[in-house]
Amino acid sequence: MDVQSAFLNEPLKEGICLEIPQGVLEDKETQVLQLNRSLYGLKQASLAWYKHLSNWLTISGFKFSLPYPCVFWRKGENPIWIYVHVDDLSISGRDLEDSKKAIKTKFKMKDLGKANLLLGIKINHLNDVFSIDQEHYIDELAERYKIKDLIPSNTPLKPHLQLSNPSKKENEEFNNLNINYQSEIGSLNYISSNTFPDITFSVGHLSQFLKKPGIQHCNACLQVFCYLYHSKHLCLTFKNHGFHHIKTYSDSDWGNNPIDQRSVSAFTVSINLHLISWRSKKQQTVSHSTTEAEYKSLSDATKEATWLMNLINEIQLTSALLNPILFNDNKGAIDLALSEANHSNFKAKHMDNKLHFIRELLKKGTMMLEHVPTTSTNAYFLTKSVGKTILSKSLQFHNLLKKTCALSPFSLQGGM
Repeated sequence: MDVQSAFLNEPLKEGICLEIPQGVLEDKETQVLQLNRSLYGLKQASLAWYKHLSNWLTISGFKFSLPYPCVFWRKGENPIWIYVHVDDLSISGRDLEDSKKAIKTKFKMKDLGKANLLLGIKINHLNDVFSIDQEHYIDELAERYKIKDLIPSNTPLKPHLQLSNPSKKENEEFNNLNINYQSEIGSLNYISSNTFPDITFSVGHLSQFLKKPGIQHCNACLQVFCYLYHSKHLCLTFKNHGFHHIKTYSDSDWGNNPIDQRSVSAFTVSINLHLISWRSKKQQTVSHSTTEAEYKSLSDATKEATWLMNLINEIQLTSALLNPILFNDNKGAIDLALSEANHSNFKAKHMDNKLHFIRELLKKGTMMLEHVPTTSTNAYFLTKSVGKTILSKSLQFHNLLKKTCALSPFSLQGGM
């Protein structure tokens, strides 16, 4: 639902004066107009509108999340959840008509029907299965960057590719091409953070050269675009289940960056194997062992699982949420998390204490930690550029499927 003239609803608390428009009053030298209501273009307009909406929803029986103030919910026989983005409201629940009518009595609204496009993401529905994709946006990028007729690529980057800083000559040659490398990476980053985890590592790797790119980085970026355009039919797919189980897979690539020897941390977070969150980033400090690199990655995955668990519990999205399971393939990192005796280990005693908060969660039973074989570490594709076989297997596991079969319940993965 779209609120019409949303920013004009709230009276202003600040004293703001306007110059008198020509023809309104003759004495423009000594008189001004005082603005009584918020107006588009004011820096406080968005906040004033949010407070106005939030106050009304609270009076109407809704609660809002303190860490996520854009999320509102009301429990009862007909639970309702409202997600706010500026002046757009996305409402979910079983019976929405009464809530829509109540909101329309307070605000002038335009009902856009079932959500098919949200923040640039296409939503496809079929019974209790839905999928999300950004094919339309990828088509726009293909037109903008002239990549439709280029040779397709099976992977975002060449397997195990490691880019390096450009020479002065290479950087000058690149600058002569007048290519907006930063804009291209920004476009890719928007897609990778929403619907395409398979390009996340590639985008992160290319982002390290935003300040001083070269020809090699431009060519690598072009390959990511080629892969993306010929994979645009893929979509993240979700299916409703009775119980909700959060599972994370974490992994790292230890010290393989030729520039600064920093490792890459990566994780995926899923509910019933439907991918919710993922990340691939270079660690802030050099890790002295694979155990340390994996432990940092495990810590990041734990924080993300905690965030998701707290959010679901706070907004009472389900009463059937099971404790998260953390999967990792490094026995050294697992032993470090499970045993306080390992804290004095020579390889671990220098590590930041904040990394050990995972021990508190494991002691409380809030989280569970399990070892998986390296071949089953489904975050591996986020730690380095991999080949087609590994990439396809990982995407299938996380239900990133072709649009033609995504809405078929028989194509969805399940189990561990």
